[in-house]
Amino acid sequence: MAAETKTKYPYPFPIVPRAALWFGIAIFLIVAGLGKMAYNKSTTGSALAWGIDFTGGAAYVYSFDPELPGANAPDTIAQVREAAGAAVDLSGAAIQVFPQGNQVQIRTKTGSEAKDTTTASHQAATEGAAIESALAAKFGDVEMVQHELVGPVIGEMLRKQAILALIIGILLIMVYVYIRYNIAGLGGGWLFGLSAAISVLHDAVLLTLVYAFTGHDVDTTYIASLLTVIGFSMQDTVVIFDRIRENLRKLDPLQRRQKVHLEAVVEASVWQTMTRSLITTLTTIAPLLLLALMGGVGIRNFAFAMMAGMLAGAYSSIFLAAPLLLKMQEAAGRRA
Repeated sequence: MAAETKTKYPYPFPIVPRAALWFGIAIFLIVAGLGKMAYNKSTTGSALAWGIDFTGGAAYVYSFDPELPGANAPDTIAQVREAAGAAVDLSGAAIQVFPQGNQVQIRTKTGSEAKDTTTASHQAATEGAAIESALAAKFGDVEMVQHELVGPVIGEMLRKQAILALIIGILLIMVYVYIRYNIAGLGGGWLFGLSAAISVLHDAVLLTLVYAFTGHDVDTTYIASLLTVIGFSMQDTVVIFDRIRENLRKLDPLQRRQKVHLEAVVEASVWQTMTRSLITTLTTIAPLLLLALMGGVGIRNFAFAMMAGMLAGAYSSIFLAAPLLLKMQEAAGRRA
């Protein structure tokens, strides 16, 4: 009697058959992140560490005579941050160099939580004098030429507009994907759009929760990294969807509605684009890692956010978007 043989699985490990595992990991991370935000809210009064772009604070301008320290702007910022940081807490502070007048501006969150303007002004004056003394001790003739309370760069209205823009963007993505993949089978296009939108929303939520876990300041670099990550993730998802569409067209309309054929097509499509997805992610993360290790404070925060977002985007494109597409198709088929 001939020995019974088994067909070897052609890929390193199954993706679509283990969809519940990938969904469970994503849900666990989101729930853990929301729990961390709730803990932050109960202990510090804020779920996220809002930067001065959102909260406002105090701005000081210091004039250096005869010249600025450092060989260039990043070097100047590093030396000023180190010197002033010995006197006051500059974590999350924004430092900008004005070479023409040998001036440096330092913006901190001091005064943003004061109950009245008088208290905020007193806090800012005390901090500004302390920074001036620290800089003068290190660099010689340094004078504070201006200090003032500043409002948030990103106000309540702008925040609402950003959220509205994100919602409209996701809806437009759904419409675009629906039109592009409106072929017979797999929901006729709308399921493609819905799964892509959920995948992008996952990336945005996960990036925000990473900020909650790490305590990084949420500022304009967060907005920039969020929009960039959404673009990268959407591009990667569309590449996988393109391959699914090409492979679906090789089936007849009846096969496109049969689970065994759909699962095989989706699984094959994900693995056919796997190399491209991994190479794109790794080649983007490599320079970001260098920036995170060697860049200044501002660029390090941006590089960190981008790396976290790129990893979330790669995960959602490979392990969430395509399996979710198939699961929604199965649910739609059962309802029909």
